[in-house]
Amino acid sequence: MSEIPVEIGLDIAALNQALQRDPWNVELMIELGELYAEAGRDDQAIEMLERAHALRPPNPRTLHLLGCACLQTDRLTEAVASLEEALRGAPDNVRVLVDLGWAYREVERIFDALEMFNHVIRLDPNFAAGHYGRGMCYISLDDYAEAAAALRETVRLEPSYTPAIYNLGVCYLVLGDRASALRVYRELRHVDPSHAKLLLVQMEG
Repeated sequence: MSEIPVEIGLDIAALNQALQRDPWNVELMIELGELYAEAGRDDQAIEMLERAHALRPPNPRTLHLLGCACLQTDRLTEAVASLEEALRGAPDNVRVLVDLGWAYREVERIFDALEMFNHVIRLDPNFAAGHYGRGMCYISLDDYAEAAAALRETVRLEPSYTPAIYNLGVCYLVLGDRASALRVYRELRHVDPSHAKLLLVQMEG
């Protein structure tokens, strides 16, 4: 387990002290849960956010954070349930939609995931995460032409987003477009050499 960054650790300590003085303060619990998640302490985040949820349900922010922490720890059933409940309270929150989309994809509900990402794009066409999720869903469906189109849009909106660039190169290889895959490889070398090597292995395979 990696070390908690000093600044976050100090904030966690301060919030824990505040919570000892005011043990029923739900806002402090939510803030502390979010900090634990940011520090990669997802089990502690889940414990704190579940306490907050038990005291004051339903709160879309609490449920969103809880769902994300569950997703990080592969508690997929709990992640889906929390994120679905969060979405009921905040139906147009693009970040909740994106995270629920990933949760659906993890449990292989690909068409439900695709609908979440499509809804994100309808709400905010310039939100790159929506296009990236859409592209990855099409990869899961073996529709590499649609995947490439979505990933191209992702890269247009966020040119340094390494996973989108890499997966776009993979799509081009599957589609037999080696010239485009080579162009992506050259671009990727400047952004992330380690991902560029992975793509090169795919090209040489």
